[in-house]
Amino acid sequence: MLRLWLIITLTLFAYPLHAACDGESGFWSLPGEQQRALQQRADRVPFPEGILWQVEKNGVTSHIIGTMHLYDPRHADTLARLNPLLDRADQVFLEATGEQEAEFQRYLTANPDLILLTEGPSLIDLLGEDSWKRLQPQLKSRGIPGFVAAKYRPWFLGMNLAIPTCAIRDLKQKKKGLDRMVEIAAQERNLTIRSLDDVKAVFRLLAGDPLEKQVEELKWSLQFELTDAISGGSDLTDHYFRGQTQLGWEYLSAKAINHYGAKPEDRDKIVSLLNEMMEKLIVGRNHGWAETLSVELAQTDSFVAIGALHLPGENGVLALLERHGFTITRLPLSEG
Repeated sequence: MLRLWLIITLTLFAYPLHAACDGESGFWSLPGEQQRALQQRADRVPFPEGILWQVEKNGVTSHIIGTMHLYDPRHADTLARLNPLLDRADQVFLEATGEQEAEFQRYLTANPDLILLTEGPSLIDLLGEDSWKRLQPQLKSRGIPGFVAAKYRPWFLGMNLAIPTCAIRDLKQKKKGLDRMVEIAAQERNLTIRSLDDVKAVFRLLAGDPLEKQVEELKWSLQFELTDAISGGSDLTDHYFRGQTQLGWEYLSAKAINHYGAKPEDRDKIVSLLNEMMEKLIVGRNHGWAETLSVELAQTDSFVAIGALHLPGENGVLALLERHGFTITRLPLSEG
């Protein structure tokens, strides 16, 4: 089916806008000509910049925030900006509610074979000695014991490797991303909270490949040196808080292609995986969400919190709503 966990690991070490690491993007160290080329590429799409938006139709006004799903201390300032907008809303839309995610965790616990190799060879045997050896530094950096990783299905291990090491501490401390902060604020206001996603459907996108295919793809990825030097931690957070969503994606995509694409066949594979990720995990979900939002936002004051990469582009949520007759207005993230 899909190998989206692989491109997440190779390209970003975090799902778009999931990173939670400080520092400036490597974009600013590029020669001016390369910066201009990437900026021009980003500017070709609708709504390339901005993470807070007002959408209006039929006299109904709603707001959309593009989020990061993991913790960053700057989210506190963002939430302060969002609180007055939440006060005006009658309902809130999230990709998935906290209760849905908890229910899905219970489902995985009851069905461990979805994430674990519960019978047959371990991952050590499936990968082979050389690939398993290459994997060890990444396991160590994330505190995953080898005997535990040996039981993981490749897609699940890939998703664990996709978390930047600088974000692991925040996860262990249960620090919340902007989505959950918005959800808590909505609960405090007794607002109706609705989900845009079918969590199990997203799971099938990530885990749908046969085991043999997952092993093959993971072995291919392990020919590269997967380090946080290529991860999207500081790159994505820097562009996110600058409101440069599309530029962050263009830069990380180019960075991955250049880093891993020395061989033409590897370059082609990376490009194919990037396109597959965008089409299936971003664009496909955008169209489903827009069908719901185009009806709801035309009749009820709402607040929508979705991953920032879902906003820009011809098939981004903003452009889709605009085609449904909504007036789209960018709002500053700070009121100063």
